[in-house]
Formats: sequence, structure tokens, C-alpha cells
Amino acid sequence: PRVLMLPTCSGPPPRLDASAEDIAHERIRVLQLTCAAGLAGLPQISMPIPGSQTMGGPVGLSFVGAPGSDRELLRVCANLDGVLSAQLL
Repeated sequence: PRVLMLPTCSGPPPRLDASAEDIAHERIRVLQLTCAAGLAGLPQISMPIPGSQTMGGPVGLSFVGAPGSDRELLRVCANLDGVLSAQLL
């Protein structure tokens, strides 16, 4: 299957004490990465990468599939999650 992989976010999440302006700016940056699939009618899954907290914070990846490949994309992401989780054990 052909799957496009891209980051879910462009950087770490805003701090809890971030200003409303900083939070709005981060929201726009996230939407720039994630809205294309929805606008194009493509299935997209965003998932946290297990163990990424040890790399300085949670890391999320988005996976985008071809039109109509929803079930295939779910299968790919479930398999990837199983492989990555097994490597942590």
C-alpha cells in the first residue's frame, strides 16, 4: 500500500502557561499539516509514536492513504503500532 507519512505537529505542544496568541499560532501550524487530507477527501490517521516521550516529548505522525483506502490505512497503522510497541518491551 502507498501511504504518505508526515508529522502531525510542527513542533512540541504549547506550554500550559502559553498565551492565547501562542496557542492560536500553534493551532494554525497543526492545521496546515493536517487539513490537506480532509480537503482532498483522503483518509488520515494521526497516532502517537510509542516511547517518544523519552525523545523529549510526545511525537505524533500522520498517515494519509489513497481515496477509499480507509481499511487498508487502519491495517497499516495497527501493524506499525504493534511493531513499535513490541520494540519497547
